[in-house]
Amino acid sequence: MDEKTPATGAEALPNRATTQGGIARLLIKLVLLAFHLAWGAVLAALVFPFATQARREAIIERWAQALLGRLSVRVTVTGVLAVRKGAVFVANHISWLDVWLLDSQRACRFVAKAEVARWPLIGWLAKKTGTLFIRREQRHHTAAINREIAAALADGACIALFPESTTSDGLRLRRFHPSLLQPAVDLGAPVIPVAIRYVDAAGNPDTTPAYIDQMTLLDSLTRIIKAETVHAELAFLPAISTRGRNRREIARAAQAAIAAALSLPDPDRTPETAPGLPSA
Repeated sequence: MDEKTPATGAEALPNRATTQGGIARLLIKLVLLAFHLAWGAVLAALVFPFATQARREAIIERWAQALLGRLSVRVTVTGVLAVRKGAVFVANHISWLDVWLLDSQRACRFVAKAEVARWPLIGWLAKKTGTLFIRREQRHHTAAINREIAAALADGACIALFPESTTSDGLRLRRFHPSLLQPAVDLGAPVIPVAIRYVDAAGNPDTTPAYIDQMTLLDSLTRIIKAETVHAELAFLPAISTRGRNRREIARAAQAAIAAALSLPDPDRTPETAPGLPSA
């Protein structure tokens, strides 16, 4: 092989320029994000108290769309979002970006872990937009949250759940927990599975947005901001009727639908035994 000498002089300038361009892009994104969050706080504090539910939902959808734009998130949506009121959206969970992806298409009231309420500014915005916070370590708190979900559904709001109860890297699907689906069963509300995936420019899975392990919110935000573009795919799948079904059956049906849409193994299905081999 021919030896390669290090680039010097003018040949090194493109690398330096690329680095400087990356830093400039990072700073621009940070400034735009800060202004956008501040604008969200103004809307939540001064407009929401006097706006109708429909007006608040329209504001949330536009604000979420703009936020994704600030972070250079490009969204591809498939499927038909036919139900606009009193539905429960059930999605797999990869990143905190998932919330804004769903909100950009249909403003929902999310059920989130109580820790989110303590996130700087984002937690406050979540409260103002109607997020329900569940204390997972207190089993009896599920009943209280279910009453709030039922009241919101009866009022025409849409609810969004991440029944895996945690995030993943997007390369596998965790088993869906059914407990928060009881209000949908009681009220006969439709359950709409939503498959979320992040990919690179070539369409391969991208774990950059994943908010997992011991990662802090700041670590995750930095990874996303540093990315030139984040490609997100959102697939709205056919609604699941809750009539004559219990919450476990609905959870399994949603889980199977999302697993199939993402071409991932269904956690409730064991691999088939090859012919001629003994089963485990």
